[in-house]
Amino acid sequence: METEETFYTFDTTEDLEELPTLISELELQLSSINSKLENDNTKNVLTKNINEIETLLEQGRDEICDATETLENTESEFLICKETVLERRILQTQNEYITGIENINFLLDQITKINKKSDFRRNSQDSSLPPEQIYASLCSEFEKIPVYTEAFEEVEKLVHTVHEDIYKNISLELIAKLENLVKYPRVGRKDKIQDTKIDGPDLFELRALKHKLEILANNTNTDLARCLTSPFKKRFQAHFCKKSSVNNPAHPEWWLSKLLDWIENNLEFICEYFNLGVEFANVILKLGHDKTENELKFLSDQLKLNLVD
Repeated sequence: METEETFYTFDTTEDLEELPTLISELELQLSSINSKLENDNTKNVLTKNINEIETLLEQGRDEICDATETLENTESEFLICKETVLERRILQTQNEYITGIENINFLLDQITKINKKSDFRRNSQDSSLPPEQIYASLCSEFEKIPVYTEAFEEVEKLVHTVHEDIYKNISLELIAKLENLVKYPRVGRKDKIQDTKIDGPDLFELRALKHKLEILANNTNTDLARCLTSPFKKRFQAHFCKKSSVNNPAHPEWWLSKLLDWIENNLEFICEYFNLGVEFANVILKLGHDKTENELKFLSDQLKLNLVD
């Protein structure tokens, strides 16, 4: 059905007078049509935007779900890897523990074989490691033994025993050599070691014994200082720490003068051949310090004054 179109005709003056009214009505109708069109476009744009937002939200939900699933899988894989790493560490620790015990047993056997020999000192045909180097290897293996294991305390005692046995043999050899060369230790009054030159094979042997004690003490001078001061410690203990005619609290100058004599007699020699002058003097003086500290608990005020003097 065709739409009937309306045509306006202006035949009279009245018709012309109605023209502004008709124009106004047409303008209103046109304005209404334009407003409707604008509303329809805005609605379409909003609808489109809403659809896009809903699409993005849906994609976001999907991505969150995927990420959550990936995270759960990753956490599961991490826990599995963590358990695997832990198991490997436990196995590695167990293997190191077993290997360490086996190596320690082997090294202890080597020490035992050396001790069974008639002469502790090695000869040129001996292909085994020297005791002090075996002890150094023993210490390295001992460090691998965890503290919480049952074997730790037992191995610690064995290592200490081995150390003391080796130290005893080397220190006796060194002191005997020094006694033969310079009549060490010099303990008499004004009996200083002087005008003594050690060279050649004697110097070589002296340095070798010094090096053995340094290896035994993990490349420190602890055992060397202990060896060189041990004769003085024994004399001091025997004469001034036990019942003795010279161990008289009323005469602290007796033991003090003796300590100073020992330092004066031997210090230069110790400095020249062992480079332990400070350590030597400190150990000797500490003998007097420890004696004084112990006796202060029992001395009368008068005897304390003697000690101060």
